[in-house]
Amino acid sequence: MGDGISDDGRFVLMTGSKPPAPGDDQTSVLLRDVASGERILVSKSFAGGRLTGVGSDPALSGDGRYAVLTTRDTDAVVGDTNDADDAFLRATLEPRVESVTATGGPFVAGSSGTLTITGAHLVGGILPTLGAGITVEALHVTDEHHATVAFTVDRGAAPGPRVLTFLDAGTGPGDVAATTVFPDAFVVS
Repeated sequence: MGDGISDDGRFVLMTGSKPPAPGDDQTSVLLRDVASGERILVSKSFAGGRLTGVGSDPALSGDGRYAVLTTRDTDAVVGDTNDADDAFLRATLEPRVESVTATGGPFVAGSSGTLTITGAHLVGGILPTLGAGITVEALHVTDEHHATVAFTVDRGAAPGPRVLTFLDAGTGPGDVAATTVFPDAFVVS
């Protein structure tokens, strides 16, 4: 972990309030994507809310994907009851699926196909699932904006639309940084 700037200068880790509001003196850790101008709240609780009591010296990994921050907020993780400053490693860039295109249909029991996924931040330990009756055979992440998923429709799979659930594996056991659900990714006939 380094200081608050990624090696390529694209990501800057900042402390401040989000959203800035009169009388809001709670410190938050924000990641700014210099290329897009997007600000991402990094100091989130396990339930998705904003943490309080965040330290003012967070650190950022060289690639901008992870940050270390300190907080005494007991909502940082489940079961934190020591009322002391603890350090946490957080994934900073949540994957975002913008479109899914299916090729290889019609999709019937025993057939196979490919999903082409476009979006943002599609890097790291992403785990796609397509629901009951579908086996994900392979995942290939081309770059942070493009990925493909090869799949097979299991024999006996029920007909109907399939939903792509896209998880980022996060930074530790059981840590899921983001979930994106893309309804009607394709239909089994």
